[in-house]
Amino acid sequence: MGLKFLIFSDAAFYKENKEQIASAHAFLESGYDFIDQIEIRPYNESAFRTGILGALKSHELVITSLPDSDSYTPKIAEWINRQLFPDPTRYEPFLVDGVPKAFFWEEEGEKLLLTLDQTASIYQDIIDYLNRTYPQKKQVIYEKIGILDTKKWMVDKMTASIHTSSPSIKFCSFQSDGVVWVVASAKTQQQELGKRAIREAVDQLRQGFGKLCLPKHAHSIEEAIKELMIEKKMTLSLAESCTGGEISARLCKVPGTSEYFSGSIVSYSNAIKEDILGVSSTLIESEGAVSEEVAIEMAKGAVNCTKSDIALGVTGIAGPLGGSVKKPVGTVYAAFAWKDGSVKTMHLQLGGTREQIISAAAHQLLTRLLRILN
Repeated sequence: MGLKFLIFSDAAFYKENKEQIASAHAFLESGYDFIDQIEIRPYNESAFRTGILGALKSHELVITSLPDSDSYTPKIAEWINRQLFPDPTRYEPFLVDGVPKAFFWEEEGEKLLLTLDQTASIYQDIIDYLNRTYPQKKQVIYEKIGILDTKKWMVDKMTASIHTSSPSIKFCSFQSDGVVWVVASAKTQQQELGKRAIREAVDQLRQGFGKLCLPKHAHSIEEAIKELMIEKKMTLSLAESCTGGEISARLCKVPGTSEYFSGSIVSYSNAIKEDILGVSSTLIESEGAVSEEVAIEMAKGAVNCTKSDIALGVTGIAGPLGGSVKKPVGTVYAAFAWKDGSVKTMHLQLGGTREQIISAAAHQLLTRLLRILN
């Protein structure tokens, strides 16, 4: 069965579409051979209508998340000239605590699934229903690869070229947290031939994008950092101020982090910066706690405290208060320090809410660390 995800959302949701990525793998493992995704940001009704109608013509099943179910459910019914919900023979409701979270509608060979919820449990209910109703006969072989700091259209261009020369291989791509994830799949009854074809396709992507590709078994930036740190037999420590432990928390979500991660010092106050990390009070007074110079001393202090091979120091203004004309809210300074004394610095100017600034800073600094390691 051919599948198409239509994901219509604002930029914040688009950035955090990990549920769709996880669901893509679940669909593949259940034997559904292709998942495509269209993103429309910001939400555009005309594009939504065009996407729905076009997808219904070209795919056996269309899955779309609704930005506002009360407003857009009747519009979809009007667009496809069908009555979606009154007739119980035309849809299958998926309930959570008795509340409908998704609706499945089928008529004249067209299948449309409207999801009102983005949780993995809903998609698993959907997969279970599809498996009962439309069982798959062939096995799907697939492999995933992550490509860092690359435009999705560039990745799609290369996968389209590979598909032209190897039409049995199908690709779907998703973008999340600065990584384009590509799933190459083949539906076959000959498992070894399928694996070889997938391996060759992924190798072409690795050759094309080189060091931008994440390590083979890494499913996130944090996993990639772990693999490379262990491979290089290096240890890491952190000195966080404005991110308040966010970077440490992201690293520690990966099992086995203790193999390379020495620890973190959340030096939110100037006193902790001075007393534990050894940052000069004179430097803080002259340059300000939010400065490149202080970030460097924080990173060096973390190396000295933990005896790690490399440390990241980060200081900034997450807001909503504390900004100035010279250093507005969203200003972040970071430094990477090595035990041999070498240093690399990074300056970020971020926007958004306090939570968004902290999240963006953590992501960009982890991405930079990965590029340094790679």
